[in-house]
Amino acid sequence: RDAQLVALKCDPSGQALIGISEDGLMHIWDLRQFSNLFDNSLDSLASSVGVDQLTTERRFLTSKLALNLKQASSQRQLSLAEVLDISAQIEADGGTPALYLRRGQAYHWLNNLEQARADYEAFRATTEPSGIDSDFYLNLGRTYIDDRHQSFHPDKALPLIEKSIKLAKDDFLPRLIHAYCLFVLGGKDQEVLESAEESLKLGASGRMETILNYLIAGSHWRLGSMTDARDTLQVARDRWNANPGSPGKLSPYFFQIIERVDQEFDDAHDK
Repeated sequence: RDAQLVALKCDPSGQALIGISEDGLMHIWDLRQFSNLFDNSLDSLASSVGVDQLTTERRFLTSKLALNLKQASSQRQLSLAEVLDISAQIEADGGTPALYLRRGQAYHWLNNLEQARADYEAFRATTEPSGIDSDFYLNLGRTYIDDRHQSFHPDKALPLIEKSIKLAKDDFLPRLIHAYCLFVLGGKDQEVLESAEESLKLGASGRMETILNYLIAGSHWRLGSMTDARDTLQVARDRWNANPGSPGKLSPYFFQIIERVDQEFDDAHDK
């Protein structure tokens, strides 16, 4: 797969974007090309609308484009800058647990999960268990199931998620991911039901609630509770159809859960 970027900054003129990938190569993008493309699209608009309308349209599109770019790139830019800054500190002064944790979080946001996992483990190796919180175990566990490119290991994520649950008794997210890992691994559908239903009680809502209903429906089906399975699946399908889309970073695998449960029901219906 393509090497991931580990650094990204604008040149002083603001006309070019310079990136460095993990294989050491430098990449340069001419930002003026994007400006030219934008201007050309507006020129084609000029033949069908008046100058005043074009000016208004351009002002609106420009402000909207700027806002979207700012929202989409601000956190990524901060994470890239943080990776650079922290790496420089580690190289100059040696790593501390706090630095490894911060860099791991930045790598995780950038979806560079192998580097994130390495930094998380460096933090864990040098930190007393009493200094590690629920979010740390949750994030480390997610590096084994967020990965869309290489590895997918819910079996490795599961014990980390269970540690997170012990430290956060009132957080729905660890229980949701716990139910998800168990469902993928198979064979523990009663535990899937318990974790999923507890997650709902703790406040999971929106698309997360929809995913949990799919997990519950699939587990009821595997356990032979057909009526409960059909009723829960209908609720899940209705909510998904009313608000389709990506439920977050785990969406590739959540979509697989939806497809798997739907397929199991459809196959049974055809028999």
